[in-house]
Amino acid sequence: PLHLLAAGAMAFLILPAHSLLLISSSSMDCFLRHRQYPQALGLCSSCLTLSVIHRRLSTVAPSSFASGLPVEVAVIESGRRGERSRPEALSSERRGIGVAIARSGVDGEVYRGNRLVSEYGKRGNLAIARLVFDRMKVRDTVSWNAMIAGYSRHGHCREALELLGQMQVEGVVLNKITFLPILKACASSPVLAEGKLIHSLVLASGFESEIVVGTAIVTMYGKCGSLEDARRMFDKLRGRDLVSWNSMVAAYAENGYWKKALRIVQQMQLTGIAPDRITFVSILNACTSPKALAEGKLIHAAIIETGFEFDSVVGTAILTMYSKCGCLQDARKAFDDLQHRDIVSWNSMIAAYS
Repeated sequence: PLHLLAAGAMAFLILPAHSLLLISSSSMDCFLRHRQYPQALGLCSSCLTLSVIHRRLSTVAPSSFASGLPVEVAVIESGRRGERSRPEALSSERRGIGVAIARSGVDGEVYRGNRLVSEYGKRGNLAIARLVFDRMKVRDTVSWNAMIAGYSRHGHCREALELLGQMQVEGVVLNKITFLPILKACASSPVLAEGKLIHSLVLASGFESEIVVGTAIVTMYGKCGSLEDARRMFDKLRGRDLVSWNSMVAAYAENGYWKKALRIVQQMQLTGIAPDRITFVSILNACTSPKALAEGKLIHAAIIETGFEFDSVVGTAILTMYSKCGCLQDARKAFDDLQHRDIVSWNSMIAAYS
């Protein structure tokens, strides 16, 4: 009940400082779990008055209350829910957080600042991540990469690109980690024009020959449907591993070119690399018409030889392939052979009968 939350907060405020250190996180988390964001902010203000945040920031991990994470969650969620919808009110709260950042000394320490930017970015608190990033007096490549990764992870590809441009203007050294999250974001969107721009920057920076970067470029082009670009990049790769082969297989398979996907698998096997569950699932997902049934059965036979038929993900892909090819008996047999059925496999079998 909310009246108990309020009573707990009052007790929290009259405890001595050392006790506050022990229960601040749980009290704040209690408010946040019940979506009582204004109360959480009020509790934060009281804690700031007692200088709790400043003392704890130097000793605990960024996921705790002391790092300010729950506070920023409260600020952002309050704004979303309209509880503090006035821009000047939300701006005031953010200024208060900025003061807390300055008092904590985070803005002057690269490692601690990087840690906060990374944590905020992972949680999707991008406005606060950027606030911390902008207030850092010294930023290194890790700082920029963390902010770019935060934007990219949550689909803000254009913001990530703008930050990358600013990074270059300021002469910050780029590395392969800089490009990987943006390429992934371009693949998820998908946005081909931005992806090509990133590819040109990768080429200019000399990282195209890096297998992990090259593979990410192949994946990006495949997701964007630009198969000629994907294949051209794939053919450039040296020292291809299973991941890079799978990226090309998936590029063809996801765009319906199952015959070309099969040829890539055959070429991969000739190099001595064996297919894994991801390889098989990619090809099976492409065999979704009666024309592909013969090849689908060949893939099923290969799966049995390698022992992957007992894998729930692969087994579900097998039954889906048979159902879409119109072979309900084979689909049901694949379903019955599954040792562990999850909601996806049950739904696939129900869809086959629908």
